[in-house]
Amino acid sequence: MHKYLKGGILCMSYFNSDEFENSPSKLSYFLVALVAAILGGIVSLYMAPMILGDNWVGNNIGLQQPAIPNIPRENYEDDSPVVAIAEQVGPTVVGVSNRGQYRDFFGRTINQEIGSGSGVIIDARGYIVTNFHVIDKAQEIIITLHDGRKTTAEIIGSDPTTDLAVLKIEEENLPVAILGDSNNLRQGELVVAIGNPLGIEFAGSVTVGVVSATERTLTIEDRQFKLIQTDAAINPGNSGGALVDRNGLLVGINSAKLVVQGVEGMGFAIP
Repeated sequence: MHKYLKGGILCMSYFNSDEFENSPSKLSYFLVALVAAILGGIVSLYMAPMILGDNWVGNNIGLQQPAIPNIPRENYEDDSPVVAIAEQVGPTVVGVSNRGQYRDFFGRTINQEIGSGSGVIIDARGYIVTNFHVIDKAQEIIITLHDGRKTTAEIIGSDPTTDLAVLKIEEENLPVAILGDSNNLRQGELVVAIGNPLGIEFAGSVTVGVVSATERTLTIEDRQFKLIQTDAAINPGNSGGALVDRNGLLVGINSAKLVVQGVEGMGFAIP
């Protein structure tokens, strides 16, 4: 991908570079994807009318959230909760495939995946949060659940200015990620990123890091955003995936990384 971006902020949805070269529209689609901050943290899903008005899903449903889990720590020699977090949160992270049409060299219309990312189940009735840039311009969205089942999704609400979208699938009794409060994060605190780097082949990948900064201000497209900075590995396909604290609570949505030659370990999540 470095042939397209020599440096800067790169949104972490995944695309097939071979197919990408045959479709100028994909290049445009990829480069215009923005990283955005959600004011008030992931818990602002409850306050989303401020973002999308009366049509926001939060006005029509009350999110059904289970009780906050007690992540055991005494079973691990290094007092690390990562194994328990992976078991608790991993099944709530899904693959999001953005499918659309483009014309090939011979003018034929091809219907195929034009990008992919991750999503997080936030309600057992099938509501999923992801990044707007993951599903932008999609003609069809395919969700791959933790157990490998695939199903189509509809867009319930989206907002490009906050890079947020909520999807709905017709499934019930799904595992749910429990919303935390990013305002409680501390610099140096352990965080775990879960997503699908490089597509569904590496679904449910778990990486571990710390909170490098809690309110990192970045300027993108002449706009400023406050994001969580972490050194947990965030790679293409991780967009829309979960960033959770040591208690297994969802505190961020993985979204971007700094792409500069010689620089590593600078990923960002929407708080």
